[in-house]
Amino acid sequence: MVPLQAIHRFNILQTIPISGSVSYVDIASNTGLHVVHLRRLLRLAMATGFLDETQKGLVKHNAPSAMLLRNPLFGDVLGVMTEFIFKASTGLVDAIQGDPALQEPNTTGFNVALQTDKDFLRYLDSKPEAARMFAKMMKGMTSNPGFSHDYIVRGFKWAELGKATVVDVSSLLVLAPHRHSLLLPAFEHPRTSG
Repeated sequence: MVPLQAIHRFNILQTIPISGSVSYVDIASNTGLHVVHLRRLLRLAMATGFLDETQKGLVKHNAPSAMLLRNPLFGDVLGVMTEFIFKASTGLVDAIQGDPALQEPNTTGFNVALQTDKDFLRYLDSKPEAARMFAKMMKGMTSNPGFSHDYIVRGFKWAELGKATVVDVSSLLVLAPHRHSLLLPAFEHPRTSG
């Protein structure tokens, strides 16, 4: 995850031609990174199947990196994953150590890792670029048929619950711009309320 975080944060993909290749030195001069660290990070990314190195030691795109460059939605997804979700996961153990019951809403892995007492949405309010990236990612996801709310409605046997109350406890659905996603089963199955 660390090489992908660096690739996103330093806009490394934009320094590599979509067709052709470029030297580590050129990438380093365009990103401000030291060439030794850049080479290590990119080779680690290459070991996981992201980017390629030619026999002459030049960097070139492969299918995954080219897809990320061509589709800005994937760039925003990568940004959210590396700057928030990955960081939050690394803070979880420290959060549990500091508050074993994790009862306080501002003692999560996210809070510990990003050193903030704000919840995620309030944090985004204070970081316009992060809010933009998150909003674009969520807009892209909600417009993608693969993330259709239809899967929520039809993917579970809601009618078998009988008269029931459904509580949304997932972070992504709560943070989605269309927060009505779990109300959909209630419309489809009137005996279920959201």
